[in-house]
Amino acid sequence: MILSSIEPRRYQDTYQSIPVEVARTATRPLPSGQVSKEVAVSLVGVHGLAALPILLSLNTYSILLGLASIVPTLMYPYMKRITNWPQAYLGLVFNWGALLGYAAVRGHCDWSIVLPLYTACICWTIIYDTVYGHQGRYCQ
Repeated sequence: MILSSIEPRRYQDTYQSIPVEVARTATRPLPSGQVSKEVAVSLVGVHGLAALPILLSLNTYSILLGLASIVPTLMYPYMKRITNWPQAYLGLVFNWGALLGYAAVRGHCDWSIVLPLYTACICWTIIYDTVYGHQGRYCQ
């Protein structure tokens, strides 16, 4: 979980310009200059490779579901340019673990069970990310 939740933020920070003037992001490793872009890109790869054996230890359905999350995760940093609802897309990507966790235990997704959970998690993400975003407005 830790490896997979670190990935999207590091990837996002690597492929978009983060202003140093914004207080809530100024201490992140890339904007603060603690880590170079090249090192950050290599860490994305290292974390992905470290998470791979964990994914491969799961059942086939879960492996395919986990691999299917790669493309949406890679698309996330660009959603702020494409949609006015990047929080909704973040919810889709970040809460993929609800689907994967159920599939890892059961070997499949019972959509009558996981869809309400996934939807609730997406709604929660939209709420907290909207609050986080509005807090950032005062820091700029």
